[in-house]
Amino acid sequence: MSQAIRSLSLNRSTSLTLPELARRLNPMVRGWVNYYGAFYPEPLKRFLIRIDLRLGGWARNKYKRLRGHKRRSWAWLKRCRDSLPQLFAHWDFCFAERRTRGAV
Repeated sequence: MSQAIRSLSLNRSTSLTLPELARRLNPMVRGWVNYYGAFYPEPLKRFLIRIDLRLGGWARNKYKRLRGHKRRSWAWLKRCRDSLPQLFAHWDFCFAERRTRGAV
């Protein structure tokens, strides 16, 4: 899985928008969630959060105001996740319980 994510070279795909990246990643990630999520949910969650770290690197390369600011890019990605929770397939798997826990 790590090799597949590395081969996409997300950090260098700055010409793509966030929804285009989602269209590129989601089929792969949905398959991993369906297969590995049933048997290895915790290691899978740790791996899927690494995808978010890659997306943060993509944002730092795409947007000048985020360059050199890991925390700011992570906060930007969190705002995207809060406003469009269905954009990436792994967001629902990793962060769904946090949203339901906060709503109670």
